[in-house]
Amino acid sequence: MSSQTPSQSAPSPGGPIYMLNALWFEPDGGAALYAEYARRVSPLLEARGARVLDRVYAPDLVLEAEGVEPFEPDLCFLVEWPSWEVFLSMVHDPAYAECKALRERATAKRLLVRCRSLAAITGAAER
Repeated sequence: MSSQTPSQSAPSPGGPIYMLNALWFEPDGGAALYAEYARRVSPLLEARGARVLDRVYAPDLVLEAEGVEPFEPDLCFLVEWPSWEVFLSMVHDPAYAECKALRERATAKRLLVRCRSLAAITGAAER
């Protein structure tokens, strides 16, 4: 798996996608800046039918991180998008550029991973 910008990314897998977000905040005010980003970006997500799934988590214990740097983000969550194309439409929207600047100032490190549901991969029915 390689790191790519959305414009360089692989073709759409079809159907909904789930973006795993792991964030490490800047030490002085990063969490507050990110809260402002979340407030501003929410209408853009809602207008496209995207939603933050269930809950947002603050990890408190890493049980296994073999072969990778310690994975100790300040915040982890999944965003469900109707499709890859819908996600791309938001990240290339000029209105998102202002929000993105806040996100970048708020975070020291970011991990964003496009995921598919297990059912989409295996063909099993979702519960």
